[in-house]
Amino acid sequence: MGCSGWRGQDPGDGTLRLGPGSRRLRGPLSPASKEKATMIDKRSAGPHYPPSRSAPITGLIIVRNQESTIGGAVASLAWCEQVVVFDQSSDDDTAAVARRAGADVRTTAVTGVVEPARRAALDAVAADWVLFLDGDEMVPAALAHALVAEVRRGRSDGVAMARRNYLLGHWAKGAGWWPDYQTRMFRKSQVVLPTDLHGAITVRAGAEVTMLPARADLALVHFNYTGLDDWVSRANRYTTLQATGVVFEKNVSGRAAVREFLTRFLKGGGWRLGRHGARLSLLGAMYTWLYVEKAVEAAAGGETGMRAAYDTLADDLLSGRENT
Repeated sequence: MGCSGWRGQDPGDGTLRLGPGSRRLRGPLSPASKEKATMIDKRSAGPHYPPSRSAPITGLIIVRNQESTIGGAVASLAWCEQVVVFDQSSDDDTAAVARRAGADVRTTAVTGVVEPARRAALDAVAADWVLFLDGDEMVPAALAHALVAEVRRGRSDGVAMARRNYLLGHWAKGAGWWPDYQTRMFRKSQVVLPTDLHGAITVRAGAEVTMLPARADLALVHFNYTGLDDWVSRANRYTTLQATGVVFEKNVSGRAAVREFLTRFLKGGGWRLGRHGARLSLLGAMYTWLYVEKAVEAAAGGETGMRAAYDTLADDLLSGRENT
């Protein structure tokens, strides 16, 4: 369902020892709070996942029409005590694939985006620790070990982890897409869910968040945007939703789009990725341009207002009143 907007050493008992590789923060997580940290061991937890259903964590996935990726998402959570997939009435075999992978599948209404469905999903399960995953994401083995270790340690209320976004076939290591920290695992009693599209999950004030190192093996894997058609389709839908109720001044879209490109390509290091970085930066600018233009259009009456203006012009043409 989701996509970004334009974001130990194993001692032998399945845990990771606390060491100089991870930081502990007090939430809500913010860029400024990243300065206050303590760390988890930088050594790999090994290539194997924890034993099946061994961790007191509930994995939640909200999904619609993702039959090609949901199996991997569920399988990468097999170490969780339970995995619940909330299928938003998919038209494909998403539900069947998820069940075969071992998930408890529950059918829900279509919301179009993931944010409104998260609260209902949380309320529907009895759990202390919850891990949210999108249907096109996976948890690597080393990350699974690190998350289990944090739960067993019992000193955090949430865990923030980096995310590897694969966009148009490549890992986006720049252009504002890395490390793309996400607070996806948390105590259910401490979470604060966003209501805005692509808003960040946070924790209550005073709650403690462990921030894992920005390393590939400790990062969520996100298989995002399979091609330009996919990007255009989702960008059109997301920008329409975001533009609703937002007001911008006319002529601001060009400046905002240029600023977005420069931020991603220069400050965000998109230039280091060559052609791929340029593409990602341009798409970010296009997303911003669409979002702002749609907001300006909506403030002027939107398609309904334009249709009314066209109807008036048509009447003037037929009556000879047109003033060219």
